[in-house]
Amino acid sequence: MTNKKNIYFYMSLFCLLSLGCSSLNEHLTKLKSPYAKDRIDAIIWLTDNIKSQTSDELLVEALTKDESPLVRSLAIRVMVEKKGTKYLPLIQNSLKDKHYLVRMEAAQAIGTYQATELTSDLAKQLQKKDSHLWDKLKVLKSIEHMSAKGAVKELIESLDDQEPAVRLQAVTLLEKFTEQNFGSNKKAWLQWYGKNNPQS
Repeated sequence: MTNKKNIYFYMSLFCLLSLGCSSLNEHLTKLKSPYAKDRIDAIIWLTDNIKSQTSDELLVEALTKDESPLVRSLAIRVMVEKKGTKYLPLIQNSLKDKHYLVRMEAAQAIGTYQATELTSDLAKQLQKKDSHLWDKLKVLKSIEHMSAKGAVKELIESLDDQEPAVRLQAVTLLEKFTEQNFGSNKKAWLQWYGKNNPQS
């Protein structure tokens, strides 16, 4: 932190202490706990009770540095609850997180934000070899929520996914977005797509 940020932080602490907030020290201690549950409790409490730049820093640090996927996932959820679009680049980057729980939360957050400009990044998750089934289902849900028709090509490619649930949802969204009815016939979908998207 810079000196200025430290001033904001200590001013927040002073205000809370002057109000007799006995929980403050407890939650500051929990931030350093080796247990993910304690750190989660601390992040929730501090972001709810310290309304300053410091709470943003806590969230960013939790998402980018905490070793627990539960803590990183929670950080994304709190960012969405705070309704701050400034967090979107961090959430977008979390689509690459090594743990599927964090990637799932990031995919859902993008849908909640209606961030259609991130459709391409979101849809690419469907083709990644390391994507978990629940990753893909969250991505598909967000694509549906945003009516992200820009994901049609990736949806077609998902028709030969090894997971039946992914294939079924891909067909459902393709038919909804295009008003075509080729079922699970990938060849027919690709022919249609080629005719209607000649520059693709």
